[in-house]
Amino acid sequence: MFVGRSAEVQVLVRLCDEVRAGRSVALVIRGEAGVGKTALVTRVLQGESGIRQLKIAGVESESELAYAGLHQLCAPLLRHSDRLPEPQQHALGIAFGTRVGVAPDRFLVALAALGLLALEAEEMPLICVVDDAHWLDKASARALAFVARRVAHESVGLVFVARTGLGDPALRELPELTVEGLGTADAAELLASVVPGQLEERARVRIISETQGNPLAIMELPRAWTRAELESGLLFSAGGGLAGEVESTFAKRYEQLPPSSRLIVLIAAAEPFGDAEIVWRAAAQLGVNRSAFSAAVRTGLCLPGEEVAFRHPLARSAVYRAAPDEDRRAVHGVLADMTDRVGDPDRHAWHASRARVGPDEGLADELEQASRRSLARGAPAAAAAFLREAITFTVDPAIRSRRSLEAAGAELLNGEYDRALSLVRAAKAGSADEPTRLTAELAEAQISFALSRSSGVVPELLRAAKSLEPFDLTLSRSTYLEAFSAALFSSRLAAPGGDVREVARYVRSMPESGIEPKPLDRLLDVLAGFVLDASPSGAREVSRALAAVASDPPSDSSALHGLWVAGVTAASLWDLEMWDTISKMHIALARDLGSHSELPTALVSRNGQVLFSGQLGASSAIRAEIATVSEATGLQSAPYAEIATAAWSGDEATLLGLIDSHLTAAEERGEGAGVGVMNWAHALLANSLGRHDEARGAALRAAALRSPLDSGSVWALIELVEAGVRTGRREEAELAEQGLIESTSLAGTDWGLGVAARARALLDTGHAAERAFADSIDRLTSAGVLAEVARSRLAYGEWLRRESRTSDARVQLRLAFDAFSEFGADAFATRASRELRATGAAVARRRSTDRGMTPQEEQIAQLVSEGLSNPEIATRLFLSARTIEYHLHKVFLKLDVTSRGQLARRITG
Repeated sequence: MFVGRSAEVQVLVRLCDEVRAGRSVALVIRGEAGVGKTALVTRVLQGESGIRQLKIAGVESESELAYAGLHQLCAPLLRHSDRLPEPQQHALGIAFGTRVGVAPDRFLVALAALGLLALEAEEMPLICVVDDAHWLDKASARALAFVARRVAHESVGLVFVARTGLGDPALRELPELTVEGLGTADAAELLASVVPGQLEERARVRIISETQGNPLAIMELPRAWTRAELESGLLFSAGGGLAGEVESTFAKRYEQLPPSSRLIVLIAAAEPFGDAEIVWRAAAQLGVNRSAFSAAVRTGLCLPGEEVAFRHPLARSAVYRAAPDEDRRAVHGVLADMTDRVGDPDRHAWHASRARVGPDEGLADELEQASRRSLARGAPAAAAAFLREAITFTVDPAIRSRRSLEAAGAELLNGEYDRALSLVRAAKAGSADEPTRLTAELAEAQISFALSRSSGVVPELLRAAKSLEPFDLTLSRSTYLEAFSAALFSSRLAAPGGDVREVARYVRSMPESGIEPKPLDRLLDVLAGFVLDASPSGAREVSRALAAVASDPPSDSSALHGLWVAGVTAASLWDLEMWDTISKMHIALARDLGSHSELPTALVSRNGQVLFSGQLGASSAIRAEIATVSEATGLQSAPYAEIATAAWSGDEATLLGLIDSHLTAAEERGEGAGVGVMNWAHALLANSLGRHDEARGAALRAAALRSPLDSGSVWALIELVEAGVRTGRREEAELAEQGLIESTSLAGTDWGLGVAARARALLDTGHAAERAFADSIDRLTSAGVLAEVARSRLAYGEWLRRESRTSDARVQLRLAFDAFSEFGADAFATRASRELRATGAAVARRRSTDRGMTPQEEQIAQLVSEGLSNPEIATRLFLSARTIEYHLHKVFLKLDVTSRGQLARRITG
């Protein structure tokens, strides 16, 4: 009986209307168990026409099997798979077990699912209902949540039906409709329909009150009690929530069945697909006739029909949990024997593990292989579950410890840090093997860093790396590189014994491996020497090592830390061209590997390079991609790209708001490099606004954090020279100039020497100052550091005006104003315009660069101008090709162009 729910019905009717109108909608319907979520969705969709409906349900026993739910949903749509881009076809095939290969990028799998839904919706508007979404395996839940966030103009509706408080956190980011208990009148109407005759008023009120209007509880609980129990009002046992109470009624019903019926119902609960043929065959092997199932139907535990289906998911779980251990083992044993060991090895191993007790190395090996297959499908949660089972059957302590470490690694990939830490500690306690113990200690340090991002983890990484040297020099070197990366990020705020110099000393003491070092290995070695003994010759060695990395791009995931270090080094050596090469390489590798956790870091490095190049437009596209990746993955980090861009563009409100939100937390975590960048950005902005006292304070804070290879604190010296000169603190400016000369003279690049020449010009007078300004402009132009060229022209023009050389000043100030205006460096442009007016020159109103497009349209237009196809852009932005086509049509209209070539010329011109 369906009563009430008029408001909820209207929400779902509007959802159907939106889908028919060509728009896409996602909705999570949440409520307590038995509140009527499924009944609501079923009732509404039964009355809707012109929409294709796909319905699946999560199964509790399948929640550890990766992509099981996604496979259910996509199976009817695989006829479209040949229309997907090949990388997506390949990833989907591996995830579904039809292809063999390395673990697929989970975002490629999700994009493939998005593509299949979009292709199906081209034929007819589509609504997908995922019932019991809280039982979805993690891989499927995250893939479908991703699809729900990225689906846009596909005529696709995604409806997830989930129990309150359960399910993957990814689903909690979607719009929700909460279904609560029925109101008093509706609940009374429903109760009257299931309890014939008159019910004592106090008992009726008690039932409605304690069930909180939950329809399933109202319908099921009275059937579990005698008339006397109902009249007494004593309906619930002490403790437990509503779901537990509802389950207990199903369990009680199960326990009242005859033994043969209990056994056949347990088979159905343990068989995840409800395959009637398998259930009947398993029952026959256990000596039970299929007719025994009818008793479960008569009691309302199961539904009538050809399929084996439970009345409610709680009935399945109640049966499984209430069954005696020996019955569960017997059922799983039969199901294991019936499962093809070759065709479906993972499920065979899972059933077998639930059927046996005690050590069994053969079964443990099967479970370990199942774990590896799960990792190959990009399903670390399932891999960890299989390994946890394998550990229980493992006899050999050394093997058990190894499997514990591997399970911990899978849990780390899965983001389950507490579980990972528990497994690592178990491995450490259970093994007398020194390499295993050391590897466990390394894993502890990595987990600690992942949890806290604290600079205090560097000493732990160093100890682990040193201890590993006699056993695994490759792993030791990789750990040193990780420590070097963490120390660079900590900079001057590093914990005692964990600064970059200490890491360099450890690296320098490493034994020779006897193997030709890879380019990143060589870079680590020469960086250690440069950090400890900074010299021009050492800087040249580092530059050669960077060139070797650039000429032989690495291709494995272990290189991602190294490429970040390489990018930081290029920036520290004032080598804009090398920074350009390395940052592009870093981004390409992160994309190729599907490492979306590393991609934002690579993009932040790239953003710094393009800002100094004067490409604020390109910065917009980079920041949009960072936001896209963060939104798609749920991974967040400090917004360093936004901070640097706000500083150069003169956006004071944004910059100071970001610093106010993030500076204290970065200081507490010991992110010295980040703290330096924030203070440098503040100083740059204040100088551009002419607030030189404010710039001086921020620059002093950044400069105080100077540490080897820390660019932000050295860039702050540029600002400190200018602020010191403008505020009359010449001695302070001279000290900052000396520090700048020390840094820039080591590398000897035109970028470094050009900013040092400007610093010297600001402090000199007469012909010496003019020669230094000219030298600065020439060198910075040669280096391509166009933002700094414009700053040198501005400073030169200001100097010329004060020298009463008005005509010459106008030339430099005009060039600076035009450059800043073109870049979008608004505060610097305003400062240049004031100086120009002071010379008596007219300043034209700056041409607006606003093209009337949304940020996403700007991003798509930029990618088109770079030559990417619609499918390539869709993959980059985590959207479907159809959505890209939709936005691109609007871009063409807004820019009044008719071809991609015209669009590219408009964007780049």
